[in-house]
Amino acid sequence: MVKKLLGYEIKYYLHIVIFYLPVALLMGLIVRIVQFFKTDHYIYDFLFSSSLLLLYVASAVALIATMVLAVVRFYKNLYSAEGYLTFALPVNNHQIIISKLLGFIIFQVITFVSVALGWIVAFIGVGSVWETIKYLFALIASIPEKGQLALIIIEIIILGALLVITTPLIYYSCITIGQTAKKHKILLSIGIYYGYSVVLQILSTVFSIVVMLMGTAGLFESFGIWISNHPFASIHIFFWIIILVTAGVGVALYTVIYKIMTNKLNLE
Repeated sequence: MVKKLLGYEIKYYLHIVIFYLPVALLMGLIVRIVQFFKTDHYIYDFLFSSSLLLLYVASAVALIATMVLAVVRFYKNLYSAEGYLTFALPVNNHQIIISKLLGFIIFQVITFVSVALGWIVAFIGVGSVWETIKYLFALIASIPEKGQLALIIIEIIILGALLVITTPLIYYSCITIGQTAKKHKILLSIGIYYGYSVVLQILSTVFSIVVMLMGTAGLFESFGIWISNHPFASIHIFFWIIILVTAGVGVALYTVIYKIMTNKLNLE
């Protein structure tokens, strides 16, 4: 049943994203064409700067638009009047959440790829960019511990996948908590998201202060020696701490969504 629900999600996204996804690629092509006429004239500088600015804007708009589209879809399809039809379907809440999550992830990845292609088209073959890419590949090839490097790449991929999954769960959980209100549901959802951001900033600030005080007290001296003697182990530990924390946050957010959707559903 998830496959059928996902099919509905894909159809919904497609008839909207098709209008803005090609824009970043088109702007990348324009930036590339402008570079063929490179001169020292101020007109070239103006055209290049303008086209590059438009590429920035098109990329940002595409990424934000897909996110907004997913949030609106989640709210309207589940917690507005459409919810009566959605929850009347012969599916369970897990299937509904997973289909929404997969729909967001698929089109967020598609959007990212389309934006990346726009930038590649804009600057592929450009001297400084190409030299930087070759330098990075040479630097990677010079690392003796290829096995350790492979493990780090795998850890980065795992962390990236978890972030892609957790990000929409943050928005979905805020919307789900907000719909429990009798009035001003959207306003409460925004307030929950703002509160989440504030708490995250406070925790980051407290962590930074604690680390700074510990460093000032010299508590990291032996720790720093261990890191210098075991650089790859330190990197692996760092990544796995972040991976486990991110996974834990994702599970917690999913649980919040499911529990509220199951026990405290409050349709309009």
